[in-house]
Amino acid sequence: MPKSNMGTQRKAKRKSIKEVLKILKHKGNKSLEIARETILKEKIQSKEAREALQYYVENFLEPTPSALLALSCETVGYGTEETFLMGAALTLLVGAVDIHDDIIDQSARKNGRPTVLGKFGKEIALLTANAFLFEGFVLFDKATICLDPKKANYLIETLKTAFFEMGDGHALESGLRGKLEINPKEYLRIVEMKAASWEAVTKIGAIIGNGKKEEIEALTQYGRIWGVLSTIRNDFIDLFEINELQNRMLNEILPLPILCAFEDSQIKKEIVTILSKQKITRMDLEAVLNLVCEARQVKDLKKTLQSLISETRSRLVALKKSRAKAILELFVSAMLEDLD
Repeated sequence: MPKSNMGTQRKAKRKSIKEVLKILKHKGNKSLEIARETILKEKIQSKEAREALQYYVENFLEPTPSALLALSCETVGYGTEETFLMGAALTLLVGAVDIHDDIIDQSARKNGRPTVLGKFGKEIALLTANAFLFEGFVLFDKATICLDPKKANYLIETLKTAFFEMGDGHALESGLRGKLEINPKEYLRIVEMKAASWEAVTKIGAIIGNGKKEEIEALTQYGRIWGVLSTIRNDFIDLFEINELQNRMLNEILPLPILCAFEDSQIKKEIVTILSKQKITRMDLEAVLNLVCEARQVKDLKKTLQSLISETRSRLVALKKSRAKAILELFVSAMLEDLD
């Protein structure tokens, strides 16, 4: 392919991703504001605890859960105003899970900055996560209290089922930490289990919007696949971060693309040798990237992910044509962009 065409394609990909981020911010902003105000209004005497809450809110609290919730509701014909409080609840709950993950994974840095764990230590991080958890459940209760009891119970059961499956996935994952002999299919199954939280988000949106059975089912499946694609996208992104790769080597599971590349024994030997170094240079990182990206198994993985994207789009056929549906399609289409 001519270099000019490659450059044009990459610019188009970056534009698509920027568009997705812009939509997420717009759709989830109101719920994000409610979540922010709720968690920061608490009168906490500990200066460090207050600062930790403020730090997470300013640097890591994101609109994705509430945006997906609003879009799912809107896709089946309801206005997004119906989801503001529920969106805030899910935003806080996802934040709690995120901080707990950092504690379990011993992640001191993320997205180029210290995590709450890295900045304030384990004890404050745990208390911060618990604060988000309790506030999230309180808002969830407020969001369901005015609903029909049958619908409210349906939402509660949906959330509970998702949390238990997600927790089960994390528990299984913890048993694989530090191991190099991991079947990529086993890891992918854990990723699917952890994606239960995103399935719950889109399912709850469809339920709030009084979606038909086939619409709820389509959006439920969409959320699960979106969660899987999002996680694997992050795995690819982690290949570009030296600190993240080293931490995953020591305390977590290596990114899925590396596990796939490890099916080639020679590639595995070379990558392990590099990642086991006391200090990894930028040149070392480039060597790992080249080994991974050129591996046949990784190319096969990308084909599998493309198939998942196609499957997701086909699931959405059950939904009426709308701008919200088009946005959901754009979200999954952008998942593998700009990763080469």
